[in-house]
Amino acid sequence: MVFQCEIAWRQILLHKALQEPLLNVQVSKSVEYYSLLVENVGSIPAYSVGIRGIFDKSGKLIPLAIRFQKVQSFYSSCLRPKEQIILATISIDFYNEYLDEDSGFIEISYYDRFYEEKVLRCYFFTKGVVTIPIKEKPIGFLLTLIDDYETLKTLQRLKNYILGKPYK
Repeated sequence: MVFQCEIAWRQILLHKALQEPLLNVQVSKSVEYYSLLVENVGSIPAYSVGIRGIFDKSGKLIPLAIRFQKVQSFYSSCLRPKEQIILATISIDFYNEYLDEDSGFIEISYYDRFYEEKVLRCYFFTKGVVTIPIKEKPIGFLLTLIDDYETLKTLQRLKNYILGKPYK
């Protein structure tokens, strides 16, 4: 009975996942600053897209006084499908100090069509940006264990790819 409830709950979550926007995050460099570009590559709009926070290497939120001097952030009330915006412009010295490889990260928040907040955590590497969706732990025990194991394997493969180690 418990397993059937977990499967039913997963079907509801799958239906909701199919209704979520799909965002692509990129960084482009100019002479004076980096631009954080966000594109909705899916067919569902994202609402209230903005930067939730910028964090240093230890995971602490960078104070707003420092952030406002070096980062100009923007906001989009609705990011339609196939639309791209510049979400932030980041000075080169701030990027090199806080966001360069093996440093901090940026959290981007948005709302889906059910008005549930979603968060993407963006890590920056020389090969590009890695985005990891921050999600709540689903209800249940058995299927959650399987999810945790699969996530661990995926993160290990990603680490090996970034470090240039062969896939195992």
